[in-house]
Amino acid sequence: MALTGILLQATSLSTVRSDLLPIVVLGLLLDSVIVSVWYMLGIMLNNARVKDSARGEFYQLAGTAVITVIVLTILVFAGSIFSLISSSGSMSTSAMSSMCSNIETYSQLNMLQSSSSFSFLAGITSSTGPSFGGLCNYISTQANNPSATSSIDYPLASAGVVIANLTNQSATNLNSFFQVDFFLGYLEKFTPSLNFCLQDIINPGGPCMIPPEEDINPAISFINATYTPYAGYSMVYKPMGVIGELLGLSLEVNVAQLIFIAVFLYIWPYLLFIGLIFRATPFTRKIGGLLIAVAIGAVLFYPAVFAIEYVSLSNMNVNSEIGSTGITLSSAYGFNSITTNSLTAISGYT
Repeated sequence: MALTGILLQATSLSTVRSDLLPIVVLGLLLDSVIVSVWYMLGIMLNNARVKDSARGEFYQLAGTAVITVIVLTILVFAGSIFSLISSSGSMSTSAMSSMCSNIETYSQLNMLQSSSSFSFLAGITSSTGPSFGGLCNYISTQANNPSATSSIDYPLASAGVVIANLTNQSATNLNSFFQVDFFLGYLEKFTPSLNFCLQDIINPGGPCMIPPEEDINPAISFINATYTPYAGYSMVYKPMGVIGELLGLSLEVNVAQLIFIAVFLYIWPYLLFIGLIFRATPFTRKIGGLLIAVAIGAVLFYPAVFAIEYVSLSNMNVNSEIGSTGITLSSAYGFNSITTNSLTAISGYT
């Protein structure tokens, strides 16, 4: 219960480190006492197997202590390491802040807003602990009031902002493709019908009426023609189904990554220090090692690989139509100038 209370109130590396580090040290000391008693028991019983197993546990204890020192050292220098990445123009705090502003203006992703970001998680919005301010809050904290904690969280938060921007682009592009598919699909099926009536030669100028069936020769008196002038548009809009599926898949993958990042920004300190505690005890050592690996991978390796990829791709030439809100196909194709059922050609888009 006491550990649960600590976890609910600690929402950053600084608080988790100050609250859980003594527990890690206590776990190491407790493990050393167990190993010492174990080894002494083997000496008293003159049992080589007990002494060998105790010696193996001592090596594991030494390895846990070394891992603890290495992890803490990595976290201490992580801010300076990632400052090199954030100094890039594409990953700088100013670039991320500008992207945040665009996303909050055009996107419907509430997890970027400080008012409703993950309010359903227990303890995040409790009166005893600080609330999760959203991804953009991490960016503004690093830009305005940097600290060791914000420096470590910044790469993961900035990766989330970039993915949120990609999610917004995918959703906007998918919506635009729906508009293209709807309009071209209508034109492809548009089938006008033309009727030609030959007037009575004896009474020219009279109304054009279809004579009774027994009095006319359809071949010379009445012509009915139907044609589909835009049937070829099916070659344009049908391949868009494949692109639409890719955009839908991209949207789902980006949202999944966005949720992953937002969750791990909150829980990675817990995973790290609980993993160190479990690593210090004999019966939960494998689980502890797994938790440590997940925490380090989430906060260090994932954002590092993502940042390298993003910085590399950001130097490529991109079509000017692609902006923070995606490709606006409706304006690019002049849809705003087309009236319902109008066949008037649009200048510049024919």
